[in-house]
Amino acid sequence: MNPYLRNALVIMGGLFLGSLVNGGIVSISSSMVEVPAGVDFEDMDSYKAHIKEFSGKYFAIIFLAHALGTLVAAYFVARLVTKAPAFFGFMMGVIFLLGGLYMAWILPAPLWFEALDLLGAYLPMALIGNVLARRKRSDW
Repeated sequence: MNPYLRNALVIMGGLFLGSLVNGGIVSISSSMVEVPAGVDFEDMDSYKAHIKEFSGKYFAIIFLAHALGTLVAAYFVARLVTKAPAFFGFMMGVIFLLGGLYMAWILPAPLWFEALDLLGAYLPMALIGNVLARRKRSDW
């Protein structure tokens, strides 16, 4: 297979897989932690109105979703691209960080959570994904 095509497919697959992990954890978060009464996750205004009532456990699960989604994407890409695996694995962290910045901009959340999420869930997890993938590759 053409290495450029393979890399493009691997990157798209990494984005898809990481988003699937992230979205899956976020979607089940309300069944794992009690959410305030009256919150409708389909309605952004309802979510914004109740954000101050969410517990730290809820934010911990959201952090976990962001971190694991990024970790899975970075590992997948760094493990399977043909050239520059560290660069492309780290690129997954940057792309997911941009998504996190966008969400921090449009959704209000406690400052402690936004700082922890933006500083700890994306680039550090991409680095860990790269390290884990490096152990499995022989061409680094």
